[in-house]
Amino acid sequence: MATLRFHSATGEQVLDVEVAASVVTRLRGLLGRAPLGSHQGLLLSPCNMVHTAGMRCSLDLVFLRHDGHVLRVVSGVRPNRLRLCWRAWYTLELASDTAARCGIAAGMALPVGRRR
Repeated sequence: MATLRFHSATGEQVLDVEVAASVVTRLRGLLGRAPLGSHQGLLLSPCNMVHTAGMRCSLDLVFLRHDGHVLRVVSGVRPNRLRLCWRAWYTLELASDTAARCGIAAGMALPVGRRR
């Protein structure tokens, strides 16, 4: 699975993000995995709708356009919920409160095109 590394304006690594781009990896998502750490994320590509059925903890969801611009941030989505953003091409799943800690907000751009 490909990995993205997001850095702050000062160059410090903030997030280490796995990319789920195949049908199988997107369907599985975070199910059956350990909860995300405060520096980890999962980028679903393409994805504009996420469910939290079967999850054990709350998530922050960041919906992005195809160019990486943040359309919407939904914080603290509890288990057994459904969230949708019609215009989104990517969805970034983060541990609850990670988006705020990293300063991720609507309108900013994330480097979703750069993979390692």
